[in-house]
Amino acid sequence: MGATKVMGPNAICLAENSHFGSIAQFLDKDDDMIPELRTLRSFDTPRTLGETHEAEDIHAQLCSLNNLLQAYRSGIVTQSP
Repeated sequence: MGATKVMGPNAICLAENSHFGSIAQFLDKDDDMIPELRTLRSFDTPRTLGETHEAEDIHAQLCSLNNLLQAYRSGIVTQSP
C-alpha cells in the first residue's frame, strides 16, 4: 500500500492507495485506482501560503526565479545552444 500527503487550503489529508499484485494485473482490470482519503487535520478557515512553514522558502524561490527572468529579458543571461 502507498500513501500520499495531500495539502489543501481546508485540510491536510492522507490519500491511501490499495495494494495491487502487479501493474499488468491492474491495467488488465481497466479500473480506476481511487485512493481512500483520511483527513489528518482540517481548518475552520482556508489557509494561505503565508500561514505555512514553507512560505519563506517558497517566497525566496519565487524572488530568485523573478530575478532570473529579469536577467534573461535584459540579455544578461542567454539561452545555451
